[in-house]
Amino acid sequence: MKKISTTETPPEILAVASQVKYTLEDLFKEKNPLIIVLENIKDAGNLGTIIRTAKAANVSGIILTGDCTDIHNPKVVRSSAANLWKIPVVNFKDTINLKGMIEKYTKCQYFAAQIQKNKKQNLYYEVNYKKPTVVFFGSEADGISEKLGSQADIFIKIPINEEVESLNLSISAGIIIYEAFRQRFA
Repeated sequence: MKKISTTETPPEILAVASQVKYTLEDLFKEKNPLIIVLENIKDAGNLGTIIRTAKAANVSGIILTGDCTDIHNPKVVRSSAANLWKIPVVNFKDTINLKGMIEKYTKCQYFAAQIQKNKKQNLYYEVNYKKPTVVFFGSEADGISEKLGSQADIFIKIPINEEVESLNLSISAGIIIYEAFRQRFA
């Protein structure tokens, strides 16, 4: 176990399981979906933490797009705390017509969590998440691509102290996901 383990202290058990394959349709089993789109997420710890947070806050599913880390990366699996198998996660390499693909299932509103200097931004808690909603998040290094950002209806931001450059991606996603959860279930 020590030889095959990716951690300093290896687990005492090993399991072999088949991978669950989800489709985009699996994200729309609820009438009022909340979907998270993650673009170019390279940090496995962030990805796993977002998956765990999304499941805890009743997110309908996650779409990975661009060059994301593998969801079966051991660090993703560990940081998701086994929630990886409890929420649909699908991959789309191309973001050009992501909105069009989603609209085949239901009409949604699209929010982009990204600072846009030339576009109006709303504070994340000033928007209504009670309708079918898709929220785009990009990598910490690059944010959301122009291809994905152009599909957003509204840009949202989290206010932070001006001396701080940015928040960690999984923290930002958690704040916004839990605002949606609060509005939908409070």
